[in-house]
Amino acid sequence: MLELAERASTLTRERLEELAELPEPQRRALAYGPKAPLVYVNVALRRWHPFVRRGVHEIWAPGCFYSLVRLDFPVSLPGYRCARTPDELLDETPRAKEPPARVDDLLFSGLFPRIHDAKLDPTTWLDGYVRTYVERDVRTVAGVGDLDSFARFLGLCAGRAGGIVNSSALGSDAGVSHVTVKRWLSILRASYVIDLLQPHHENFTRRLVKSPKLYFVDTGLLCHLLGIRRSDDLARHPLRGAIFENLVVSEFRKLFLHHGERPPVFFWRDSHGHEIDLLVDLGTRRVPVEAKAGITVASDSLAGLDWYVGVSDDPGGILVYGGTAAYRRKSHLVRPWFDCS
Repeated sequence: MLELAERASTLTRERLEELAELPEPQRRALAYGPKAPLVYVNVALRRWHPFVRRGVHEIWAPGCFYSLVRLDFPVSLPGYRCARTPDELLDETPRAKEPPARVDDLLFSGLFPRIHDAKLDPTTWLDGYVRTYVERDVRTVAGVGDLDSFARFLGLCAGRAGGIVNSSALGSDAGVSHVTVKRWLSILRASYVIDLLQPHHENFTRRLVKSPKLYFVDTGLLCHLLGIRRSDDLARHPLRGAIFENLVVSEFRKLFLHHGERPPVFFWRDSHGHEIDLLVDLGTRRVPVEAKAGITVASDSLAGLDWYVGVSDDPGGILVYGGTAAYRRKSHLVRPWFDCS
């Protein structure tokens, strides 16, 4: 600091000597008007819609603290990509992360802590869980006399994971009434075996689906009830996409539950086939989420999010997929399955 002060003092003396050698008219011109330093500040704007709405690149404001405000020239560098629209946030270019496990291994084993803490075989532990807790304890609470009917009902629920609940069709296949189906579903939900995702009330097309969707709390339990006995079998299983969607919905619910909040998560679907797997309602805005089990993002993977953004006021959504890179495409965030929450 002392060295800097001495250098500044030397520069000041040199400057005064230079001024003394200037002609008198030039010295008077330099003395005219107040002298103040120019302050330049770079600020990262989260949104720059006002510039777009006004159709301007820079704004002059004489008398204000900052007399000139202008958008910087967009420059993309390695590891950084500039925002191309007002809705885009500052983001890094696609980056690879190391997943904690293979996605199929995690879908198969599930996330019950006991399996991972004690490094237990998922098939053996889940079989005991189904026999002792689901088939015995839950059946006792529900007052089920026919074990075969209840076991068949559980299997039918597993086959309908990620689908709209139809109590009449489910009861017909299980050989029970729709009243019994609703009672059993309520008990399974209270026992943290399944969860019902309710439809969102926002109406863009005036024809909304009003029945809930059925999900299991744990994908390992779901795989066990579907008869999947090896993680490698998931790659060819017809319900792999539904199981992956089940994982994403469960993780988003945990995100809020672990913070002591009621999960504001829904799904959205109309009678024309337009659907959003998960809709997070944050009060002032909604975040649509789509789940795709593939390890790459196909060109049509964002079609559902694009359609929803087009009919709503929400700026963008999130695509959770089975790959490992995180990046932005259009106005949407693309996130790997292990980084979705």
